[in-house]
Amino acid sequence: MLEFKDLLQLMKLAAKADTSAPASYSFNGQNLSYDAVNEALREELKELCGTNALYRENKNTIFSLIEQTLDEVLPKKITENYMQFAEVKVFGQGDKPIFRRKLNTSNRAKQFITRVGLAGVYEVFKLGRAEEAFEVRTSAIGGAAQIGFEEFLDGRVDFAEVTRIVYEGMEELIAKEVAHALKASINQLPPANRVAANGFNENEFDRLIYVASAYGVPAIYCTYEFAVKMIPQEAWRYTEGMKEELWRTGRLANYKGHIVTILE
Repeated sequence: MLEFKDLLQLMKLAAKADTSAPASYSFNGQNLSYDAVNEALREELKELCGTNALYRENKNTIFSLIEQTLDEVLPKKITENYMQFAEVKVFGQGDKPIFRRKLNTSNRAKQFITRVGLAGVYEVFKLGRAEEAFEVRTSAIGGAAQIGFEEFLDGRVDFAEVTRIVYEGMEELIAKEVAHALKASINQLPPANRVAANGFNENEFDRLIYVASAYGVPAIYCTYEFAVKMIPQEAWRYTEGMKEELWRTGRLANYKGHIVTILE
């Protein structure tokens, strides 16, 4: 039977393991496959909850293992998804999330998004001529996944299933909040920085990219439904790779040199 800290390390390893990656995972000086990691965790948990009596005796330990595992694994997964287009910071419980923005024209585009806020309220105060600070009010996200220990112990599911269920729920909720903030920011944009159109207007879209280039390197975020329409009309531009990509995915991952990211 492993000590608690070693069992926690094993559970975190199982939660992070990727069934699609043919990799080996290091634990206690051994290189284990994905299946071996889960099997080792099953055997250890059977020592804690193999019977109803054992479960009643050790349930607090089991819950603590799961809680600490999810607390470490999930925030990292979520952060990785949004760092490509958002400034992400980690704050302790009770701390005030403060973001700082330099007062220069190159950062004006970010201002239109950050001043909106998911809850609609931001406090802004000047620190001096060089920058402003924004206090971002936050709210908590609760997640839960139900899985029978019998299913895991019998080998019908892997522990990564638990983290995947909670992660997908959190990701969906955050994506909706991001979409809400982006939509709310439209009314704060100058008229030259926005276009309303039925469907995809290539000429106007290209103009918006040109305008956005004044603030930095543009990146495109849209729904999948929009991405499949965002196809240049001049077919002679297409490479064989682009044609293959369109046939395989129905959209382009890159539009005229700019990365396209799908917001679910």
